[in-house]
Amino acid sequence: MLSALQHILTSLGFHEDVSLFIVVFGLVMARLITAITLSPFLGGKSVSSTIKVALAALIGVVLFPSLAPNLHPGELDTLRVMGLLVKESAIGATIGFMSQIVFQSVQMAGATMDYARGMSQATFFAPQLEANVSLIGQLQLQASLVLFLVLNGHLLFLRALAASFLKIPLLDFPHFSGGTTIVMEQLARYTGESLKIAVQLSAPVLITLFLVDVSFGVIGKVASGLNVHSESQPVKAMLGLAILFLALAYVVGRMPGYFADMLQQIEQLVQHIA
Repeated sequence: MLSALQHILTSLGFHEDVSLFIVVFGLVMARLITAITLSPFLGGKSVSSTIKVALAALIGVVLFPSLAPNLHPGELDTLRVMGLLVKESAIGATIGFMSQIVFQSVQMAGATMDYARGMSQATFFAPQLEANVSLIGQLQLQASLVLFLVLNGHLLFLRALAASFLKIPLLDFPHFSGGTTIVMEQLARYTGESLKIAVQLSAPVLITLFLVDVSFGVIGKVASGLNVHSESQPVKAMLGLAILFLALAYVVGRMPGYFADMLQQIEQLVQHIA
């Protein structure tokens, strides 16, 4: 069938190798599909698999003309092609995972605030992360996704994803210019940053609730017959929510910096892998 297709294309004036085209386009799709599926702002269960595959195919068609002149196929046997498919899937999964971290941090901050308020019992399913999150966690996650799209962060992410094809060639295996240790250290360090981001975003509410606990502790010492725990819960729930809305400008103001750092981390990771 490939020979017949090759003959038809040759008769039409196209002299490209069909088998090479199929291999290369399959490798492009392997990286794109895994990255798009794991990206909260492009994938997740909120988007059907058909749409995600169609988006990856559209991006692949756009990128292929710029990739084709740089390809030096050499000898492509079955074992090498399978290894390249695994490599492309791993690269796409790593990029998609790194794009999740900042949004995981945002929902972690919301979950921390809900836990401190004593309102962590109710949860909602977040299809973008495929996990159950708390009320404020869901609110902050969806708001951060909208803000990321408004700032055209998805376009910058796709640009970084396209640049990865130029830095990490399709038909070559990674050389790890800085060594595998640097790559692992960067992944571990950036993953650890998620906790710092969560603490920074939840700090206004956590500090306020800590002061409330101290105040009710003092009241409990003065009025020992008062059930401090039950009396403080409504205050903490309402005051924590009020402080969250008062600190909304602080949270929104810090988000663009986190988004920019995420894209920078992806570009640095690609450079270390290349």
